This record gives sequence, structure tokens and C-alpha cells, in this order.
Amino acid sequence: MRKTIPSVLLAISLASSVAVAQNPGRRQFNPANRIQHQVKFLTTVLGLNAGQQQQATAIFTTEDSTLSGQRNGEQAARKSLAQAIASNDTAGIGTASATIGNLTAAATAARATAEAAFEQTLTPAQLAIWQQLKHTRGGGGFRSGPPPRPGTLV
Repeated sequence: MRKTIPSVLLAISLASSVAVAQNPGRRQFNPANRIQHQVKFLTTVLGLNAGQQQQATAIFTTEDSTLSGQRNGEQAARKSLAQAIASNDTAGIGTASATIGNLTAAATAARATAEAAFEQTLTPAQLAIWQQLKHTRGGGGFRSGPPPRPGTLV
């Protein structure tokens, strides 16, 4: 009996290690899948036709490409900001902060541009549903990419 318990514990430990190694529990971010899911959802809710689906896919793909570059630039700027803070470099802090502000403004413009373009593809009835959907979701439409992590510099 005493030999059985350590053997069982060892077997459970090995099995859980293998399970964790095979599935780390994190999905890989795939913009194309997210956009496809987004358009499918909008088709269900708004009744998009095939042409509208193609336009929405193109609009959201362009938006994602723009935001991808913005995210990369912001990540680099946040690293610069962290380094400037660590070295008490006030000029570097100002430069990095301005860069982050400009990139945030560019991201806001990209999102608004995509939303405006998408709204132009909708019929008046679809637009009314879309406006209600935006209102219930806190005022914004759909966003590309993962949300920013609050309180992080890097």
C-alpha cells in the first residue's frame, strides 16, 4: 500500500506535465480567425449579405494591419519609457510619452475610420441595429487585437 501511493502520485504528476506541455492553455492570437468570427457575428446580428461580408472583411483586415504596426511601435515606445524612467531621463520620458500619445491617436483614428467605413456598407435598418449594439457595448464598435493591459509600461 505504501509503495502504491508514491507510484500513483508520480503517474499523476507525469500525466499532468504531459497535458500542460501539449496544451499550454493559451490560444494563439490569429487576426484572420478573429475577423472571420467578427464578420460571422455581424452577419447573424445584422443580416449582412455576401457583398457586405466581403466589404466588412476587407475593412477589418485593413484596420488590423494598421493597428498591428501601431502595437509594435507602442511596445517599443513603452520599453523606451521604462528605460527613461529607470535612468531618470526626463527628455527620454517626454519623447517616449509623446510617441505613445501619437501612436494612441493613430490607433483611435484607424478604429474610427474602419467603423465609419463599415457603417457606410449598412442599410438604414442595419445601421439602427448597429447603433443600438454599439450603445449596449459601451459606445464602441468592435476592436481589433487584444486589449491593452492596464497599468503596464512594457
